[in-house]
Amino acid sequence: MLSQIRWFFPGSILHLTGLAKRAEQAYKLAAMAEDVKKRIEQLRSEIRKHDYLYYVQNQPKISDHQYDKLFAELKKLEQANPQFITPDSPTQRVSERPIEGFTSVRHSVPMLSMDNTYNAEELRAFDERVRKLLGSADYDYVVEWKIDGLAISLRYENGELVTAATRGDGVVGDDVTANVRTIKAVPLVLLSDSGIPDVLEVRGEVYMPIPSFVELNRLRVEAGEPAFANPRNAAAGSLKLLDAKITAARNLSFFAYAIGELSEPLADMHWLTLQKLKQLGLPVNHEIKRAETIRIEASNINALFVPGHLRAATRTFRGYFKGDVDDRFFFYLDYLRYYLAGLFNNHCVTNTDIESIQFVEVVQTCPLNCCPRKLNRS
Repeated sequence: MLSQIRWFFPGSILHLTGLAKRAEQAYKLAAMAEDVKKRIEQLRSEIRKHDYLYYVQNQPKISDHQYDKLFAELKKLEQANPQFITPDSPTQRVSERPIEGFTSVRHSVPMLSMDNTYNAEELRAFDERVRKLLGSADYDYVVEWKIDGLAISLRYENGELVTAATRGDGVVGDDVTANVRTIKAVPLVLLSDSGIPDVLEVRGEVYMPIPSFVELNRLRVEAGEPAFANPRNAAAGSLKLLDAKITAARNLSFFAYAIGELSEPLADMHWLTLQKLKQLGLPVNHEIKRAETIRIEASNINALFVPGHLRAATRTFRGYFKGDVDDRFFFYLDYLRYYLAGLFNNHCVTNTDIESIQFVEVVQTCPLNCCPRKLNRS
């Protein structure tokens, strides 16, 4: 019996030693995996923060190169550790497979169309209707530039983007979630840790900034394809592509301006709602104003939307070059005027950005570089 015990005991020690080594290795691997997971979560959080600073605050803190390095590191770690990939990761914006078609989405709250006006009398008439409907003059207005793109409804559930739908007929639209996910200005996950309704529908505009529009048309012309007539058509066409990879290359952007269905209120007033949307990481037009009344002179309507130096530049060019330049010049000049006024983006265009536009030798003399901000990422 003793000999059996002596024979068995050393073997057991070896066996236990082997188990201990394997356990230690497993512990180290688990610790390494946990470190990788923490780094991945840290990179995602950092990228979302910089997206917020860039698209919402318009105050980027790092260069494009530094941003690309963060994104590349995240992508590399996820490729090496696919078990940590989540649908809301910044790397998962672009679907790998084209879809076969668009399904229909019924809006829980109808997406109504906007009316427009071109004179002060119609504005005053609108104000009168508002006053009669409310039975009071105790209200004010929120004014912002109209971005001429494609209306979109983003549905967030528990803070995550689940559906993006076009306006369609106002009641039923197309599900374009795969394409909208490629737009970096659209957060896949809302930022705030508290105060997010379980259901939040955000209404806004998908649009194409002028650098993206100019570059897209340049590539299409080089490829023998027809150029898009305007950025609105380009944005709408890009959002209805079946291959999200192509949409991603179009560099679309987004502004939020209203809400649809809510499981609980965001704020008491529209102005405060817009501020809350910004806090959640959704870009809101930088040029929004509160106005106590709608009092306005007809001559001031244009001044609300087009900076004076741009209007003056347009008049100067039209007078100086009258009869000497073909109509295409004024076509491009008008585009510059309105883009720079903020209808399609809120950045200043520099001479470098203008170089791909025809008649650059004339356009470059226009005094447009009056703003310290410059275009960075699309």
